[in-house]
Amino acid sequence: GTAAFAHKAGLHTSALIRRSDAYEHIRPDLVGNGTRVVVSELAGRSTLQMKAAQLGLLLDSPALQRVLQTLKRLEHAGYHFEAADGSLELLMRSAAGESDGLQPFRIESYRVITDWRANQVTGEGDAPTSLVHPWSSEGELTTEATVKIHVGDKRIVSTAEG
Repeated sequence: GTAAFAHKAGLHTSALIRRSDAYEHIRPDLVGNGTRVVVSELAGRSTLQMKAAQLGLLLDSPALQRVLQTLKRLEHAGYHFEAADGSLELLMRSAAGESDGLQPFRIESYRVITDWRANQVTGEGDAPTSLVHPWSSEGELTTEATVKIHVGDKRIVSTAEG
């Protein structure tokens, strides 16, 4: 899968740049895959440089340092970039001076609702005969998120459950 050739830790990624065969048992392209760098609070300059190259960006040393400081500050505050390549790319483009103050989108609002829903136990027909109590294993925890953004002059509202 996509995680088969994913690498995360800073020193690990730095060594991967020098000698990938020490960390990948076969060349990823032989099985239709590729090396993937996952960026987190463990990232170092080599990890960020490799990720920037994958995104087609050239970051000089001061830009790399800005990205690294911002990344560590945001991760410490609870953000995660491991599965957020788009957010990381925006951060890197801003550090490289490519954003020119342009924001690709503006957030109007977001809302996340998490609730527990009991499975209804039914008898004859469709009428429920009893409900399962919240401390029972019968039921499900659900989350619904709604995001409202503006892209240019267009307003987009998206809702999803999971």
